[in-house]
Amino acid sequence: YQADTNTAAYVQLVGAAPALLSIQMKPAATIRGRLVDDAGLPIADTRLRGEGIIDNNTGDPNLIVANDEDGRFEIRGIVPGHKYTVHGFNQAMAFRSEILNDIAVAVAEVKDLGDIQVKR
Repeated sequence: YQADTNTAAYVQLVGAAPALLSIQMKPAATIRGRLVDDAGLPIADTRLRGEGIIDNNTGDPNLIVANDEDGRFEIRGIVPGHKYTVHGFNQAMAFRSEILNDIAVAVAEVKDLGDIQVKR
């Protein structure tokens, strides 16, 4: 993920590295939403751990982000065409839950998922 140009790519090499490698960066996508409980009230202070989400500093595929006090979150730098699964962990409410499963986005898409009811 290249934050200054909002472009992303992901390549996994298997076997010997080629002599020449060209990687085409594409406009990155964004996933956003709001975590709510059964009554529709926002769930704050939830850490989101994504499988496949790439940290723009380290390339860590297990990036952890947090949502705000209104339950809102935004994950940038999403590589278009890849599937992502996001888990939430909230210590105060003592839950660990799958928030999103196999979600994919298109080039430059901003996918607003609206309210996501957390299952505990």
